[in-house]
Amino acid sequence: DEKKIKEFLKNMVFSFTKSFILTMFTFFRKKYNIKISDAIIVSSSYMLNIPLVSNDKQLFKIKETEIITYEKFKENFIRK
Repeated sequence: DEKKIKEFLKNMVFSFTKSFILTMFTFFRKKYNIKISDAIIVSSSYMLNIPLVSNDKQLFKIKETEIITYEKFKENFIRK
């Protein structure tokens, strides 16, 4: 029974995640008129609450999630 419950819960989380990303994908695509691939990436960044590292200037207009350049990423996260 425990195994069945764990499997059920795992599928529920995946289903919720997929549904949420699809909702946010649609939102970002319509609001900012970005490419499909960019909308998927931005939606994933938003859902995971992590900065998106990109040098694509078009993405910097998105305010719902943090977009940072690779240079800024190197300055803040890569130790020398």
